[in-house]
Amino acid sequence: MTPRIRRLLERALDHDVIPAPVAVAYNQSDEALPEPVRIGKRLAEYIAAQPVHIREDEEFAGWLPFDGSVESDLFRRTGHRAFGEVFNKWYRKPKENLAIFEWQHSCADFPAIVAEGLDGIRRRIENSRAAHAGDRARLDYLDALTLALDALVARQRKSAAECRHLAEEADAIGNAERAAALRVSAERLDRVPLLPARTFDEGVQSVFFCYDLLPDAIGRLDQYLAPLYFADLKAGRTTPVAAAERLQELWIFIDSHTPHASANYDKGGECHMTVGGLRPDGFDGWTDFSRIVVDSCLELPLKRPEMSFRWHSGTSRETLRHILDRERRDPEQRIAFDGDPPR
Repeated sequence: MTPRIRRLLERALDHDVIPAPVAVAYNQSDEALPEPVRIGKRLAEYIAAQPVHIREDEEFAGWLPFDGSVESDLFRRTGHRAFGEVFNKWYRKPKENLAIFEWQHSCADFPAIVAEGLDGIRRRIENSRAAHAGDRARLDYLDALTLALDALVARQRKSAAECRHLAEEADAIGNAERAAALRVSAERLDRVPLLPARTFDEGVQSVFFCYDLLPDAIGRLDQYLAPLYFADLKAGRTTPVAAAERLQELWIFIDSHTPHASANYDKGGECHMTVGGLRPDGFDGWTDFSRIVVDSCLELPLKRPEMSFRWHSGTSRETLRHILDRERRDPEQRIAFDGDPPR
């Protein structure tokens, strides 16, 4: 790993690095609004109140912690008013031998965020608005989505501005290298996640920025970031080593979402991803980029993310041997083996 990644890693292992949220006072008159609109309005106000955190050595912007005052993270159900009642009634309490509610994981549509951007999601909202004209309940929901989306776009712009501000400060103390890196970060944030990612670094930034909205599974990252990686590799914009460094900042960020004092700190299941497996066209999805994803993750002494390796009859012996070797050498045992045919 690079010296920069080692410094980020050492800080994350030493203490909690996720920033403390800023409390927001909401207007009680919001309670008179339709429920989706109230949720969207308060979520937008909460997002607007959170400062942008880009600390020493960090080159990606994200860090949007939630405090439970608004409906947000589906994984931890923070702010969801009825969750406690549902949890107490159904969690691990089968009815007539049927499990209604065990713990569940969710995966945001990161491929859409990378390929379409928030702008593409906005178009989906507008198309749905046209399709449901006159249906007040559905329009209230779509209004709420628009409020939240607008808040995210505003935060993206604020993040770009903060990078430029920090670059000026770095210049003032003669740290030209840091200033240059921050200006590159600002240029990325001028585009993503609002617009489709054009480069591998933009793709990673899109995932990084949106992860806090559903900090759980990240899906088949080795599939949806692969086209960007291979295009950049061919154009000379990246190298395997540079791509691994980008991914390792993401892995440290993901792992840091579980506090040191949490009973789940020693568990990897707080975040999961998938590598390899069949593509929709029936061909094997394992690539050289998949290897970078696996190796960059397992090089770090972290618990998260875990990964499922999807194998099938077309998986090469070389690939299977590589994964088995990585698993036997990993003290955290972060690889699960899943057969594709049942899926």
